[in-house]
Amino acid sequence: MIPPEYWRIKKDMIDVCKICEFRYICPDCRVFITDDTDILSKPKKCNYDPITAVWN
Repeated sequence: MIPPEYWRIKKDMIDVCKICEFRYICPDCRVFITDDTDILSKPKKCNYDPITAVWN
């Protein structure tokens, strides 16, 4: 079962996503995160860096 705190996460709360210009049209891939101890870490499957505006 998914803990309730995961249901309330919005892209505006995620460290990298909140500065990304594509956050509202991006598919939700937060089931895979870069840091398993931080539920607000960057999605692992995200190929975009909003700081440099470069796709990997």
